[in-house]
Amino acid sequence: MIQPKTIALCALMLLPVTTVAGPDHAPGHGHAHDHGGLVASGEVREFYVPVPPAVRQRMDEKTANIVVNFNPASCPSANVTPWPTDAREAFEFAASVWAAILNGSETIEIDACWRNDLAANTLGSAGPRDWYQNFTNAPRSNTWYPVALANELSGSDQNGSNAEIRANFNSNFTWHFEPDGQATSSEFDFITVVIHEIGHGLGFAGSMVVDNGTGNDECNGTAGDGCFGGGTSDPFIYDRFTENLNGTALISYTSPSSALGTQLTSNDVFFDGTSANILNGGNRVPLYAPSSWDFGSSYSHLDEDFNGTDDALMTFSLSFAETIHYPGRVTLGMFVDMGWDIRNLSTVWVDASYTGQEIGGPTNPFDTVNEGVKAVEPGGTVIIRQGNYAESLTVLRAMVLDGENGNAVIGQ
Repeated sequence: MIQPKTIALCALMLLPVTTVAGPDHAPGHGHAHDHGGLVASGEVREFYVPVPPAVRQRMDEKTANIVVNFNPASCPSANVTPWPTDAREAFEFAASVWAAILNGSETIEIDACWRNDLAANTLGSAGPRDWYQNFTNAPRSNTWYPVALANELSGSDQNGSNAEIRANFNSNFTWHFEPDGQATSSEFDFITVVIHEIGHGLGFAGSMVVDNGTGNDECNGTAGDGCFGGGTSDPFIYDRFTENLNGTALISYTSPSSALGTQLTSNDVFFDGTSANILNGGNRVPLYAPSSWDFGSSYSHLDEDFNGTDDALMTFSLSFAETIHYPGRVTLGMFVDMGWDIRNLSTVWVDASYTGQEIGGPTNPFDTVNEGVKAVEPGGTVIIRQGNYAESLTVLRAMVLDGENGNAVIGQ
């Protein structure tokens, strides 16, 4: 039994919400669409992160509606073949994982193409179909939001009948489709790839790019120059949190410029968000930033240091037998920082003053610590906001009682 006491709490801030006019829609450069090409590493890594039991139990009680369109008209008809039944079932399983994590009322549609023309080492790729800024209730002005998040924040469908996510999957690989964690040393786990690519489509994607000096004129045609904004002067919401080793925001650099290009290939690029940092042990989140810019991989993936951990899903490559069926705490913390409402019971929020619908998320917290400690997964974190909690509680399993600002007094 915990007796009345004061717990010193660390900071966790949510983005301020402002209302601005709009909407404005869609950065223009082609690279602004598919940010997430997941690469086949060619190595074998027998590693399995299952869906947490509490999330698995909720997969039939989805708090977000995700609809998958298999080989719709938007796919290149000459390069697609019919989806195998087991691949479709695996895709639906992966979508259900995200649907059990996100809190949302707006439907998320995914156009999913089963293609035979992707690069030989590309398992899949995906990105938001559209980007919007300055819509009703946009948390930050002059900032591009992926359409699925823009829809949710505004409470309306910004792009009408169009899908929110475009995704492509390579039909030429030997895949493991079952949700059992038993991919062999000659198979790639398909559910892992789909969960990864949906993550990109939901907004795990930045607009930073380094020009290669040829071909697509990614920035200004000058090799080594970095830029952001997808052909506009405004950053993506993901970009708002990225910085260099010294803590200088990348969007503070001139775009385009060689100075920005140097930072993007420095091996020292970080996502610095309050929620992500808390869930990363109080540290900034390192991103993949190799010395040579890697199109489709650099910047919009977690650093390789996360391989072999529960947060490995959003690294840039996948090995044979590697199976990761959950986004991980760090990735979900990044999503919270960008504006998503996450139903993630490995992290539960409590706010004594809250009076709305309670689901334990950062914007819909429980109003008692008792509810938090009962809902959190073993080893999870209950983040307690400042206030007085006139209650006694019994902690029955391992967990962390942490917090946001100031002090919380628990007891009668």
